[in-house]
Parts: sequence; structure tokens; C-alpha cells
Amino acid sequence: MSEPPLTAEFLSLPKAELHLHLEGSIEPATVCELAARQGAAVSEAEARRRYAYRNFAEFIEAFKWVTSYLRTPEDYAVITRELAGRLIEQNVVASKMSRPTLKPFALRAKSSAEKAYGSLGSLTPCASSAAKRQ
Repeated sequence: MSEPPLTAEFLSLPKAELHLHLEGSIEPATVCELAARQGAAVSEAEARRRYAYRNFAEFIEAFKWVTSYLRTPEDYAVITRELAGRLIEQNVVASKMSRPTLKPFALRAKSSAEKAYGSLGSLTPCASSAAKRQ
């Protein structure tokens, strides 16, 4: 049984993203772009195949693979701007993004994204609970 499509009214409601990992938000097309920056050729089909994990071990392998293409602050700027655009499209007005080591950089990328997309509301890079315990 398929679920009914979401109504425009529902989609327009403000939303909050309570736990978001920046690296987990990377779209297949962006993986291709990041790989090309590193001199590697990755197709969207390959990225989608790697994202179709069936268990935790495959998830970890996919995560390690995609993050191997994140090497520069500009790489993180690209994924932060793209994420910001998608959050705005979904009317997300508050977001807690887990990536404590990039907090200053993510705030700069947020500013850049706001210039392109408009206000992001409360996009807040924050430390994960695990990082806080260390």
C-alpha cells in the first residue's frame, strides 16, 4: 500500500531538523563534483549504488567513501550551501547540524548561503552529545 502524497499545505508548514549530519546530507551529484575536484571520476549511478547500503557495516563504508572526497574548506562550503538550499526548499526554520570541528566554517557558509537563498532561520552547527562528553 503506497502512502498518499503530502499536501501543499503540509509541505508549506515550518519544520525543524533536530539531528543532522552534514556529511550525511551529500547528494550523489555533489559526490561526483567533489570527486572531480580530487581528480577522480565517480558517476551518479555509482554514488547511488554506494548509498544503497543494507546494514551498518555498509553504511560505514559508504560514509568513509563519501567523506574521503571532503578535503578542503571549499568542499565543506559546497555541501553546506547545498544543504542550506534544500532546507529552505523544505521550509526548515531551525536545524541542529552535528559537526563541531567545523562550527566557525559552517557559520561562514551559512552566511554565504543566506545571500544566495535568503534567511536560513536557525541553522545551528553544534557539537554532538558524544563530542561534548570527550
